[in-house]
This record gives sequence, C-alpha cells and structure tokens, in this order.
Amino acid sequence: MRELYTKYFLYALISSTILNLACEKEADTKHPIVTFYSPYENQIFTIFDTIPIEAKITDDKVITSVRIKVVDSSFNPVLPSVYHYPETNEYNLKMGFPIDDYYLESGIYYVMIRAEDGANFKNKYQKIFIESIPRSLEKIIVLTEKDGNTIEVYGIDNSSNISSLFNINGDFVASEITSRYKQLYVAGANQININTYSLKTYQLEWSLEVEPPLPIHVLNCLYYDQYLYSSYSYLYIYGYDRFGSKKFNTQISEAGIPSRLFLFKDLLLVDVQSNTGGNTYVYTFYKGTGSQKQRLLSTFKVVEFFAYDNNNVIIVANEAGQGVLKLYNPYENVLTSINSISDKINCSVKINENEYLIGTENGIVLYNYNQSSLINILPGKIAQRLQYNDLSNEIYIECENQIEKRKYPVMALENTFTFSDTILNIHLQYNK
Repeated sequence: MRELYTKYFLYALISSTILNLACEKEADTKHPIVTFYSPYENQIFTIFDTIPIEAKITDDKVITSVRIKVVDSSFNPVLPSVYHYPETNEYNLKMGFPIDDYYLESGIYYVMIRAEDGANFKNKYQKIFIESIPRSLEKIIVLTEKDGNTIEVYGIDNSSNISSLFNINGDFVASEITSRYKQLYVAGANQININTYSLKTYQLEWSLEVEPPLPIHVLNCLYYDQYLYSSYSYLYIYGYDRFGSKKFNTQISEAGIPSRLFLFKDLLLVDVQSNTGGNTYVYTFYKGTGSQKQRLLSTFKVVEFFAYDNNNVIIVANEAGQGVLKLYNPYENVLTSINSISDKINCSVKINENEYLIGTENGIVLYNYNQSSLINILPGKIAQRLQYNDLSNEIYIECENQIEKRKYPVMALENTFTFSDTILNIHLQYNK
C-alpha cells in the first residue's frame, strides 16, 4: 500500500512540474519589435507640416495597441497622441502626423511609437527637428481717453496706418495684453473691475463685476505672464487664466496699496505703498501656493521690475523725489543700491540684460549695468511710456498725445503718430 502511495505521489509531482514548465514556456516575455522607416533621423519639419510616419511592428504574440506621439527633448508630449489597435502579430504603420501647434518653439523633438502586446511594451524614438514660426509684430495697440467714461482702442499696423478698433465704456487705471491668446485686459477704479476683449473680434470675452470697496484698482495693477495677475486696493492679489477662472489668490498682511507686480521664476514680487504715510514694502509670494515668503522694508516706489539673471531682479524706482536703481535677490532677500538719477523716473524698458532705457522728467537716459553708466541719449524728451520691439530694435516713445518710433541705439526718428486724445497706454501685439 505504501509503495502504491509513493508511486502516486511521484507521478503527481512529475505531472505538476511538467505542467509548470509548460506554463512557463508559454508565458510572454518578449516585447514587440519596432522598426522606423520614416521620418529619417534628424529630418527637419516646420509648423503645419505633416510628419510621414512609417514603421513595421512585430511580436511573437498579438500587438494589442500602438500609440504614436511627438515629445520634446525632455520627453514631454507636445501634440495629441494617436492610437491604433492592430490585434495582429505584424502591423505596418503608415500615417501622417500633423504639426498643428502654432506656438511650438524651434528645437529637437522625437516621434515616439509605443507598441504593447498585453504583457510587454516597447518604446521606439526617432529624433526630428521642428522649426517654429518666427515672431513678428502684428500691430501697436493704443488706448486713449475720449472722456472720463470712454476709452478708445486704436491699432497701428505695419504700414503705419492708424485705425479705431473699438470703444470701451468705463474708467481706466491699467491695461495688459497677451499676444498668444489675443486678449486685451482693462482695469478701472470705479466703473470697471476687469474687462477682457478679443483682439481678433474686438468683442468683450469676459468681465468681473464691480464690487465695493472703491476704488477697486490703482495704477499699474495688472501684470501678464501665463496668467493675468491683478492687485486690488483692498489688499488682495488674484491671478486669472484666459477664461477668467481664478488661479492665484493671496493677501497683503497689513494695510497698504499693492500696485506694481512682477513674476520672477517661481516668485511673485509686489510693490506695496502705504495709504497712511507709513512703511512701504516689497512683498514676495510663492507663485504656486500664494503663501508669503517674505517682505522687504523699502523707502521707494517701484516704477518697473526687470529680471537680470537667475537670482536677481533690477528695480527701477523713485525715492525722495529722484530715481534710484536697485539690485534685489528675492531668494536671499538682499537689496543693493547700484545707481541713482537726479530726476524723477516716469517709465523704463529693458533692451537686454545689460542695457535699460529710463524715461525721466527731463529726458531719456540709457543705463548700462556692466559699466554702471548713465547716458542722456534724448535730453528734453519727456516720455510717459516706453516700449521696445526686440525684433527690429525699435523704441516706441509716448509723450503727450504722440507716439514716436525711433531706431535703437542711434535713436533716429522713423515715424510719429499723433492722436487727438490723451494716450493711456501702448502695447506691442505679436503673432505669438
């Protein structure tokens, strides 16, 4: 009996081993094989081209899915993926993949094919180069004050033609534009909170209701960088996306008037002036959370912030009736005085990391950071606003009811545009 039992046990053990070996033999351990035929490596494409994609995909089992996408040099997707479901063990892929993102930058990209068989997968990459559509200036946007309750918006095209685009009913304290989304943002003190207009149709796209306390905003309350950031006279700062949804929210910790804003990498800098004659500060908030990082006690009023390098910001400001230039490291909360101007500053614009034009009450000055020099390049020219077109090295100077276009660095006058009403602001609208 014992002998019979032993034989049965050995038989069962051998059968189980054979069955396990058979199962292991049938287990799918091979990934699909992907062979690219097109595009060829380093092939060059431009925006709105169609990438011809040809590849052969094989597997010892069944290919369940094939995903095709375009990724950037960090392997992040930049265009919508396309999926195929062959359900065969050999699949010849042939398709066109349109590059339909107008805003892609020039650089190295990869066409990626991901083949799966239910148990294994294979990613195959083919390097390509995409050339972007060059930036170009579309028009100059000019806002003027027809009367206390009407804003007229003009456009100056590349042929120097001036045309009235539309009117806005309400008062004005600030404006901003986004060339990418073709939107104009206008803020007021009592009659407008924020109105957003399409620069394609010239129609109102969205607006925020006027709510007390008044005034809602003060001068220089708007700043655009991916989101529209707006400071409110009742101590709040909000950020909105292009649809008007709130994406950023923070509050000044004590009484003051937040005005000039600037986004520097992961930080939002805010100039806060006292409304009672007390202390003034430069606040720093984290962009991602809105939480306060720090505040710096200041004795000046910011005219402009400019990014200088990875750690520092140049502050153009007025202090005790004259202009001052500061270098500020918001990560270390260190402020350094770098130069001063005897005149009060009205406006400023950055030419490059080293050169800055500064409009004062007695002329236009060129500041060179490396040389720590100030050169009066247009004495007597009283600029209220400055804009710089880096594509053509042209400066737009707003003074009284005129806009002058001058060639930098010689500052030769190229054109003058005259308006019948007071100019409120000027913006450069690009194609992207």
